[in-house]
Amino acid sequence: MKRTSLLACGVSMLLVASPLLASNVARELKRMVGYTIIGAARIDKIYEDQYGDKILKLDDGMTFKVSYMYWEPSSFSDVIIFAKRLLSEEDMKDYPGLPWYVPFKFKLLVEDEVYDAEIED
Repeated sequence: MKRTSLLACGVSMLLVASPLLASNVARELKRMVGYTIIGAARIDKIYEDQYGDKILKLDDGMTFKVSYMYWEPSSFSDVIIFAKRLLSEEDMKDYPGLPWYVPFKFKLLVEDEVYDAEIED
């Protein structure tokens, strides 16, 4: 009897928690509309600049600045890189010589959190 009531309690907790978890995932995914995964890497080094922004140097050579990252991710954390094109290929022809990353907006997924990011030169 005791085992059955524990099982019923566990199942009911799971049923209550599942919609809450799904709504949190949906909220995060709404922020990703229009973005494409362009890469995956690991954090090689982490720096903090003079303004408190985190600089993430990835093992693939890319370096990103992330604002509002209040904790320091562990070294070698996986990072998924997302990009969204802001200028079309046709518009890019009007601006020759721009670095490849200028017409994109970036987001990074680091340890289950999504952050806005900028390429650091």
